Amino acid sequence: MSRIAVHNVSVNPEQPRSNIDEVDLNGLALSMDSSGLIQPITVDRVGKNKYQLVDGERRWRAAQLLGWTMIDAHIRNNGSRSDNLLLDAMVANIQKAGMSILDEARAYQKLMEVVGSGTKVAELVGVSVATVYNRIDLLKFNRQIQTWFDQRKLPFSPSVISALKNLPEEERMAVAVIAVRFKSRPASILKRCKKIMVDGAPAYDPVPRKKTEIEFEDGHFNILEFARPDTQGDLSDDVQDAALKTCRKCLLYEDASPANCKQCPLVEFLKKI
Repeated sequence: MSRIAVHNVSVNPEQPRSNIDEVDLNGLALSMDSSGLIQPITVDRVGKNKYQLVDGERRWRAAQLLGWTMIDAHIRNNGSRSDNLLLDAMVANIQKAGMSILDEARAYQKLMEVVGSGTKVAELVGVSVATVYNRIDLLKFNRQIQTWFDQRKLPFSPSVISALKNLPEEERMAVAVIAVRFKSRPASILKRCKKIMVDGAPAYDPVPRKKTEIEFEDGHFNILEFARPDTQGDLSDDVQDAALKTCRKCLLYEDASPANCKQCPLVEFLKKI
């Protein structure tokens, strides 16, 4: 271990972690100010008294916040190519908490461009091939959907990712918006995707519902009992059938509830007739 000048250290350009939480960094700085640096940073020597970070960016940045001029470091003298720099940074970060799934996805994608295949990436990093491709699949979505997955507002599930990926862009965004708004579970999202795309055409649940079905019976919602709890019998059979079929075709049907459906135009219409 050696002591090196903080200002002689530069950030690894292949660092996969894109965000460092400021509150977390300030907490680390307070800890280092109180207890010192428990784990030295690791750097590559890239010139005379010049070093590049391999592991320990948060510790290095905390040292800067504290105004330290020197920091303990493990120095590697063999140098590295770009792909090795990326691998070093990835391995160090994956072993820690806090690396986002989008950061992982971008890192896997970049490393795959260097080594040639997802299988090779999995071998180098020590994860499954499925993990590599599940992360990379996120990059095929638009930025908003990527962000929702990253924030866990959309469930990070391989089956959900696959189902959304197979939808046309407009329908994909509609399903994602509904899922985020109503905090849908994977099963609900998959059912919604299946309704939209079956053999390339919209598909709706053809199973008829009983007109006497109560709210939430078997997990289903009855718009007639909600809109006209005491007078639904005043409606003709044709109107009741049409209302139930319209309700079941709605993309929100799997998440239907009095709270979610109170602003529905169909509910207002049924109340008035």
